[in-house]
Amino acid sequence: MAPGAAGAEEASGSVKTRSSARRRRSVNRDGGGVAASLASQSAARAERSKRRSAKRSATLADQSSEGERAAKKMDLGVHEEEEGVKVAPPSASASVAEEQQGGKGGEDDGFGGSAGGGEGGALALPSASGVEEGIPVEDEASSCCSSPLRKPYIPRVVIGHNAMGREIYKPIGGEDFNALDPWEAKYQAKRDCQMKLPTLLPRVPDTCLTDRNLLHIRESSTKTVLHAAKFVVGLSSTIDGKSLSKSSGFMIDWDEKSKTGTILTSALLICKQSPSLDDWKSANQYASNAKVVVRFVDGTTVEGHFLYCQEHYNLAFYKIVVDRSIHLPSFNEGVKWAEEVFILGRDENSYLRTSYGRVQFLNPHMNERRHYVYIDGFSAPPEYYNGGPVIDLRGDVVGMSIRSTRGSFIPSNIILKCLQMWRKFQYVFFILNCHDFAKLIY
Repeated sequence: MAPGAAGAEEASGSVKTRSSARRRRSVNRDGGGVAASLASQSAARAERSKRRSAKRSATLADQSSEGERAAKKMDLGVHEEEEGVKVAPPSASASVAEEQQGGKGGEDDGFGGSAGGGEGGALALPSASGVEEGIPVEDEASSCCSSPLRKPYIPRVVIGHNAMGREIYKPIGGEDFNALDPWEAKYQAKRDCQMKLPTLLPRVPDTCLTDRNLLHIRESSTKTVLHAAKFVVGLSSTIDGKSLSKSSGFMIDWDEKSKTGTILTSALLICKQSPSLDDWKSANQYASNAKVVVRFVDGTTVEGHFLYCQEHYNLAFYKIVVDRSIHLPSFNEGVKWAEEVFILGRDENSYLRTSYGRVQFLNPHMNERRHYVYIDGFSAPPEYYNGGPVIDLRGDVVGMSIRSTRGSFIPSNIILKCLQMWRKFQYVFFILNCHDFAKLIY
């Protein structure tokens, strides 16, 4: 090796040695700071653990008083969102304590709890022997729909292991199931309360807007139907406590000062006998003294007071007194053939029912009234559509549905003329032609 190269190598080695020495001295100088930092972190963790232990002890000590306070709130109808799950007294077993802290998971019950314990926060029940196995008891106020749903279960006790290493559980006796019954009843009551929420109702009827043939108007028509639903009500009639008929109706007048309104519906609501299918025989008998109950969308009911019944045009007017906001419809007198329309009604549960069709170019039968108009695709409608409004795609009322075998409705021009006469004379005359109507009005 050349002397120059050897000298360069020695110089490089001496530089590396000095750098390593400087790093060792730097580590030795900083060692005290690192140790101090680790000690500080350890002390902080110990302090946090101490605070958690103190808070847990305070929670356990205040459990009985918290339960009494929550029970009083329930009696007063006051519901608060629970801040946490109260645990059992210190006699709780270690296995249940592990489940409360999120140890072993169980089968999800589908409602935010667990069927077998663990993270879902299910309720472990007292053992039949009277010794508490550990009960993560939820606050009594948690029966409110907004709090989590927790399914109760019977904790299993491990008494040994089999040859395969699997756990052997203590058999569950009848006393254990007896202890489960009151907790199961509380759980079921709370579940029933939650299932009353509109988003969880299992039996909400379908709407005609789910039809794939209405995709082109679904979005706009949904808004139109929901707006028109505000003035649609359900009605039912009884005589001497016996059900007579059910139908729908809609608001046509409202006095904000006196809180009184007028409902238009079909006269078939109070028809007690209909011996003939021929409308021209006028053989129907109507009971103006029938008790009529009006149902709103929120389930509120008020009594309807009879005002007037026009048998020829199949119209009935009822007055209601109610302290609530009322929406009135707008009318369209120019319904056209083949025009798309929706028929609205409310069933016995106040659910909005909708149907779709087109106005037919069709003449009445010999036994039907001459002012009926028919809807294609709406044959033999259910009872709750009777008296309900028929609206166009703009939400204007173009008629009132009448129960028949062919799905007919009374056009809005007839309704408005009858309404105008009733407001002026408290009576509706049989209109032969427009000239006679003009002489009556003017």
